[in-house]
Amino acid sequence: MNSVIISFFIGLFKKISSLFAESKFCSLLLKFDLLIKNGIKNSLFYKIMSSQDNYDASYETSVSKPLNSFRNKMSNKLTWLSDMIDNSCINKFIKSTVVGFFDIPLRKFGLLFLLIGFFSVVRYITLEYSKVMILLSALIILISLLMIVLNKTTRELFAGSLFFKYVNLSSVPVNTDNYSFIIYGIIGLVFGVVSFFAGLIPVLLSICSIILIYGAFNYSFLAVFIIIVALPFLPTMVLVALSLLMIGIVSIKSIFSKTNKLSDSYSVMNLALAIYLVSLCFATIFSYTPVASLKITLVYFAFVLFCFPIIKTVNSTGKAISLINSIVVLSIPVSVYGIIQKFVGFDEQSTWHDENMFEEISGRVVSFFENPNVFGEYLIWIVIISLAVFFVSKTKKMKVLSAIAFVTACASMVFTYSRGCWIGVLVAIAIYLFLTNRKVFWTFILLGIVSIFFLPESIISRISSVGDLADTSTSYRVYIWKGTFEMLKDYWVTGIGMGSEAFNEVYPLYAYSAIRAPHPHNLYLLIISEMGILGVFSFVLTVFIYYKNMVKTFVYAKNKSLKVLSAAFLAGMTGYLIQGLFDNVWYNYRVYFLFWIFVAIATVIYFRSKEETVND
Repeated sequence: MNSVIISFFIGLFKKISSLFAESKFCSLLLKFDLLIKNGIKNSLFYKIMSSQDNYDASYETSVSKPLNSFRNKMSNKLTWLSDMIDNSCINKFIKSTVVGFFDIPLRKFGLLFLLIGFFSVVRYITLEYSKVMILLSALIILISLLMIVLNKTTRELFAGSLFFKYVNLSSVPVNTDNYSFIIYGIIGLVFGVVSFFAGLIPVLLSICSIILIYGAFNYSFLAVFIIIVALPFLPTMVLVALSLLMIGIVSIKSIFSKTNKLSDSYSVMNLALAIYLVSLCFATIFSYTPVASLKITLVYFAFVLFCFPIIKTVNSTGKAISLINSIVVLSIPVSVYGIIQKFVGFDEQSTWHDENMFEEISGRVVSFFENPNVFGEYLIWIVIISLAVFFVSKTKKMKVLSAIAFVTACASMVFTYSRGCWIGVLVAIAIYLFLTNRKVFWTFILLGIVSIFFLPESIISRISSVGDLADTSTSYRVYIWKGTFEMLKDYWVTGIGMGSEAFNEVYPLYAYSAIRAPHPHNLYLLIISEMGILGVFSFVLTVFIYYKNMVKTFVYAKNKSLKVLSAAFLAGMTGYLIQGLFDNVWYNYRVYFLFWIFVAIATVIYFRSKEETVND
């Protein structure tokens, strides 16, 4: 019965599509579409954005080649020191451990943890009696004994696991001399003595840190990958710490690796990022609250500089697509949690809207973010990228997952009731479809017009309130913008400094109706008020290069997946910047971080496209 009904609707849809395709209206629509297409191709904007240039080559010649030359000269002068380190027993041990970590017999690690567990038991029996810590130490001893008895390698123990399949670890010969076994005993003895005097927990944390650094150093792409996909779930300061770790590791690898040149990832985008970082420094120097601004600047530095590890480690088209796919898949639990919030209920203090004007809205979802507008800004990217992934995916599994991500993100977007985000995501979808599938674009426009008659009252009232000063959130923003414009008459050159404290120090002197605010509720007013004219210049330059790279990728890319993804990144950035007209999209650190992540991934897409075009 169900198959009959489905067949009937499919046949009906085909019949309606056929009638529409043969209609005069469709013919006129296609002529109008061709007129627009030709107009865009002949426009000055299109010619500027799609024109080929040698900016990257010039930048590489003037900046990255001298850096590589300086590094090589320093390396030659310190050859004797390098050779001495390379030939040392300690270095050989570290190298064999690092390179062949998964092929080292577990009995060596078992000896290390046996000594730590033993000294910990002695400590918590004699110095600081604790049943919990004695049990934990005993558990470590038990695990270490099992490792000694098993005497297998990690590879043998977990052969066939998803981890080994994913990172494609090849087997390497490992030094099995007795002296290496003795070294593990000495290390265990050192850690054991430390655990006796300092406690077991500091030792375990130290070992975890060593493992984390080891993993990040040897599997940099995997580490960068995890940081990006885990962004919605991790606290800001954890993201800062992990970002700094990867910046340090990738920088060290780039400087000292003989086969990994600095120029491999340098482009004119780096110049834009450098100017932006300089503008952050000036904003901190001229800030009315320098200490508070410095804290924000340090976080911003970590997130902007994280572009470097992304560009360096995502060094193939396959890695870029895998990363984008994973961002889409990991967005599903974020969106689903938002949908659950809609039906579970809300704290009365976090409704985030004018309750007198919008009585029918029971609450606005925030998911793992602190604010519905912030959540909506995250979803703008997810909606458009999941749509692109659906069209470029070659496997049914990824098509299904990207479809789920798209539907759940759209549902969550509706439940944020963020009018700016709604406008942003609708414009983003329209741009993406216009660039990739013109027929679907016009269908989307027609469905949008028809859907107005079927939308729920809560959505209709929310849309119709755009620009209505009776809505307290709208009037609140308008008064803040007026006050900010007055303030900028005096501070447009240098700005007032980074953060809410600096804004609250100066803005009240210019405020309308005594309205206080933590920021201007507009991205562009925020940038010029915090960072002055240099900040605006660096931001405009970054966005211009971003758009130029994506337009060039879309026009010239041979790889269809990169072409479609470049269209999605063009559309996503446009939607994000439209929301920036209505709110400070950088108010939340994680959404700020997300902006620079997508700038870096877009740069990677451009590099890979350029590389494939040259090699074709």
